[in-house]
Parts: sequence; C-alpha cells; structure tokens
Amino acid sequence: MNTDLEGISGVFCKEHLFPGGRMYAEARGFLSRQVNAAIEGAYDSDADEVIVLDGHGGSCHLLLDEMDARAVYIQGGGRPDWLPRLEGCDGMLMIGWHAMAGTPAAVLDHTQSLEGLRSITVNGMEIGEIGQCVMIAGAWGVPLLMIAGDDKACAEATGMVPGIKSAILKDSLSRFSAVQLHPWRACELLKETATEAVSLVGKIKPYELPKGEITVHIQLATTDLAQQTLQCYSPPTCESRLIDGRTIEHKADDIRKIFP
Repeated sequence: MNTDLEGISGVFCKEHLFPGGRMYAEARGFLSRQVNAAIEGAYDSDADEVIVLDGHGGSCHLLLDEMDARAVYIQGGGRPDWLPRLEGCDGMLMIGWHAMAGTPAAVLDHTQSLEGLRSITVNGMEIGEIGQCVMIAGAWGVPLLMIAGDDKACAEATGMVPGIKSAILKDSLSRFSAVQLHPWRACELLKETATEAVSLVGKIKPYELPKGEITVHIQLATTDLAQQTLQCYSPPTCESRLIDGRTIEHKADDIRKIFP
C-alpha cells in the first residue's frame, strides 16, 4: 500500500503538508485514519499481508502507534529503493494521491516538488508521481489495483490502468481548494474500495513499458535547479545529460535504473 498526503480528505493547502505547518498535526490524523480504513478493507478481502509505505516526503507522517497492528510499515529516508518491498507482491493500492504538475484546477498538483519541477516524460508520455509508481511496480510484475485521492488524480491513474478501483475523496476546485468528503465518509469509502480492489488480484495486468531503451526527460523550473539536479541526481545505472537549460535526459533499458 503506497500512501501520500495531498490526496487525503481534509488536506488542501501547504499548511497541511510539512512539519511546522499550523494544520500539519490534523493532516497526520486524517492520513492515519484513512490509511487504516484501507488496511481494514484489504484484510476484509483476505489479504495475506499488507505492507504500507509512508510515501509523503520524508516518510515520517503516519502516527505509527495508532496504525493497524496487522500491517507492517516502511518509514524514514535514505532508502536504496523509492518503492521498497514490491517484489513478490500481488498488487499495489495507492492511497491519498494527487495529480501531476500542470493539471488544470487540480488541488495540490505537482510532480515531486510543489514549485521546482515542471514535467516528466517517459518515452514522450507525460507522467506524474502516480505514473512513476505504476511503471516501477509494473517492472516488478506488480499491478496497480486501486487509486484514492482527488478526482483529477483518480482520472490520471484510471487512464493508465483501466479497470482498477477508484475512491474519489475530493473534487478539485483550484490548486488550493476542493469539495471534500467528511473524513468519516472517506474512511467508509476507502474500506469499501480496498475490499473490492484486493478481489482484483490476478485480473489486472502489471503496466508494461515497451521493450528497449527508455528515455526520460525531466524539466525543471529554472536553469540552476536543472544543473543542481543533474549533479546531485544522476543514477550511475543510466546515461544522464542536460539537453537544454532546464531539461535533464536519462536513458536506460529499465525504468528502475532511472527511478530506483
């Protein structure tokens, strides 16, 4: 179960997203209760094991002592893999996700950075964080079974992987406003949808990129950010270069060599 914060019901502004924000504490509560509801739904559908990634920046936002004790939790930074423990899983459920940068009127739309990154394309297809997760999971042979978040995020995921279960927790009005379900109703919906999603195991195929070389273009907001990103993040497993002042190109034969 791969979690994020921006798509959780009750979250709609920057003050919710980071430690020190005046609404951050309540956002952690919303996140923890809604992820718990999805875990409960998965176990109601006879899941053998639920592995939960605390996926929002820093990976330290779930209130661990309030979480469902049946699941195991991945928290903390410095991991060798962005999405650890995928190998051997039967499916991935994504809870609390947001749309890619530039999605019109999508609440808290961004890709990796709220301000610094403008777009990512893979073989010419623009994707956000949802797309990256779907492609990485697919490379491990793991299908996406469920998406939960705002309406634009759910449309983004179902456009990539038709047939998955979708839980729309809020309808976007603008980048910092949305019409939201009450958090209790969001929990009910998440439990119901996760139960249905686990029943899709074996029915949804993993997302597969075409065989051969994969080209990723990452466009930053400014030239200095592009230079810094190239210097700080150029995986040794792929070929990396600047192709213009703001765009980094990565090439490899496996998406996991670009997005570990």
